[in-house]
Amino acid sequence: MEHSIVQLMDLPDELIMIILNKLDNSEVLYSIMDVNTRLNQINELANLKCFSLASNSETYVYDELIVPNLRRMSNLEKLSLHLVIECKVRFIDGANLKRNIIIHMPNLNEFTFNIRSIILINDQTHLLSNEDIQHTLTSLSDHQVISCVDYFPSNKTGQCHFYTYPHTRVHYDNITNNFPGGLFKHVRIATLFDERPFEHTFFIQIAQAFPFLNELIVFKDDAFHYVSKTNNQYDIIFMDTFSEETIPAHFHTELRY
Repeated sequence: MEHSIVQLMDLPDELIMIILNKLDNSEVLYSIMDVNTRLNQINELANLKCFSLASNSETYVYDELIVPNLRRMSNLEKLSLHLVIECKVRFIDGANLKRNIIIHMPNLNEFTFNIRSIILINDQTHLLSNEDIQHTLTSLSDHQVISCVDYFPSNKTGQCHFYTYPHTRVHYDNITNNFPGGLFKHVRIATLFDERPFEHTFFIQIAQAFPFLNELIVFKDDAFHYVSKTNNQYDIIFMDTFSEETIPAHFHTELRY
């Protein structure tokens, strides 16, 4: 048995089903992509009661892969989705989740999610507002649902982020100046991105919202700054492109408790 390797494709159907039943809080998206053909041959997906799908990586196969396999889990009672989705035309919104997923799960009684979708924008793109997205999120979950919509003209991209609150993930990515606030006790790593500059008051808000944050990465103008927490104080320990003199002083002083 030395150096032997057993791949998911080699396992019997019964064992794959046991693994799927234990997937809560696991990073499983690309494992499912690799065995999609095999999953199509397993009828027991309909017997799953609880399922969690989480990935911090962007996926381009939401419609082609994720939705079809979730529809087969028709007896789910608990579902958790944490995804970053590259979309062709429109953001993923509550109407999309209801139409493509929820309606196919009549026994579902708990649904938590953290969905961030990204689109390319052009002159023909209909720019949805945060209010437009919020209208689609009613009755989607028993939890409070928070949303934020941003557009980045220079990058020609748009971002729609909505999630059930309280937020339970350890990552919170692409926070912008439109950050809706809240208290995020589970988050340990966060990233900031915006084409507008971050002001003094914004960093105070971040420090208050993320009391247990350990790492902060700030993306700005094709560069990034890596900030690490030591002894309850944030220090810039790595910079790309920018010199020390270009970093605002409050990067060194504001993120303190």
